[in-house]
Amino acid sequence: MANQHNLENKDDNPLKLLSFLGILFIAVVSVLCMIFYFLYNFNPLEDKWEKEITTIQFLSFVLVILLIFLFLHSIGFLKESREKTDKNAILLKGTFDYIFLLGENGSILDKNLPAELWLKSLGMNSIGEIASLLDGEVLSSIMKNIRSGLRPGEIQKWESKINSIHDDRFYEIFLHKVDTKTFITVHNITDRKRAEISLQEFYKSMAEDLEIARETQKVIMSSPLPRNEFLIVESYYKPYLSVSGDIIGSYTEDNDSYHFIFGDVTGHGTASGLISCAVALAFQTTARENLTPADVLQSLHRILKSITYAHLLSAVCLSICRTERKIKYSYAGHHSCYVIRNGEFMELEGKGHPLLSIIEPQTFDYELSFEKGDQVFLFSDGLFELLDKDSNILGQKTFIQFAKKIHSQYSGSFLNQIGKEILTICDGHQLDDMTMLLLEIRE
Repeated sequence: MANQHNLENKDDNPLKLLSFLGILFIAVVSVLCMIFYFLYNFNPLEDKWEKEITTIQFLSFVLVILLIFLFLHSIGFLKESREKTDKNAILLKGTFDYIFLLGENGSILDKNLPAELWLKSLGMNSIGEIASLLDGEVLSSIMKNIRSGLRPGEIQKWESKINSIHDDRFYEIFLHKVDTKTFITVHNITDRKRAEISLQEFYKSMAEDLEIARETQKVIMSSPLPRNEFLIVESYYKPYLSVSGDIIGSYTEDNDSYHFIFGDVTGHGTASGLISCAVALAFQTTARENLTPADVLQSLHRILKSITYAHLLSAVCLSICRTERKIKYSYAGHHSCYVIRNGEFMELEGKGHPLLSIIEPQTFDYELSFEKGDQVFLFSDGLFELLDKDSNILGQKTFIQFAKKIHSQYSGSFLNQIGKEILTICDGHQLDDMTMLLLEIRE
């Protein structure tokens, strides 16, 4: 605003100077006329010739003052005209954009050199109206703005595709006004537009690939979970992205031994999803070898450590033996699981190192006798490592207290209700995959 104000003051200076000179000229002429009147009428000279000479001298002096005034007036006028010409010259010649000076009816009055070369590249050696260059919709909008009276300094913008001899090109079109002149500036954005189109096609291709990956992971992870008179298994699975790094795998042997893997691959996205699928498939093999849970985890580490260098796997491997009536389990860097007995949440204590690191992990076997009605509750850290509406981390301890309350009220739909309430707590801002598994022993 300050620069605009200074510019306006600068433009007004010639007018102020001319007004001052005009007043000064009238005042000087008036004084001289009075002096001449007194000299002519009261001069003691009787010679008529001398009076005529005096008259001629006076008129010559007045003429000289008039010429000086006209000279100064011309200088101011030329200066102002030159400033306007310089502005137009800068607009028409001082840029690599294509600039056209328009008349009121859309005719082209002038154009800069890049515009002339550009028209030749389009196969248009001469062009009289902007209408022959732009498409109808953009042209209609431009003419509407011209007729409505574009304000000085106002800029209107459009994007348009203009056909050339070889291919289609994309341009940004600006309509702007400088003083009383209306200009159209055409800026080539073909490279940017093509990059945007390529990026959109890439995103579309990625979305299709992610959908295929999601369906593939769903098939791999959806091995039938046991549901019989002895054991009922329920799951909850909500990935953060299209594919998830969380793992649920199961293997059943002659309805006596039930084996489960529950884990979380670090990171998000396709890479974590691929590794989680590899873990689930490898578990189907190792679970058949009659190994303890700790040995199953060690076997998974040996099989998978060569295919990944940037991810870790935290997991818990768990077996339920119907005849022995025992729950056997082993941790690999995973947080504690719980057994729910008579409404009480009992922590399954233990420790173990994450898998797939460069350090050989240590895993240990643990076991617990189960009772009829016991429920084994497993969950990923995406359920408690999240922010509530006050931006506070929920935490595992608070999550368990929350799960106790939900369990006492919604035993029939325990997992779904937890997922619903957790999403409400975090205001729908999920930060990680959210996965849960509930194993209910019926006899």
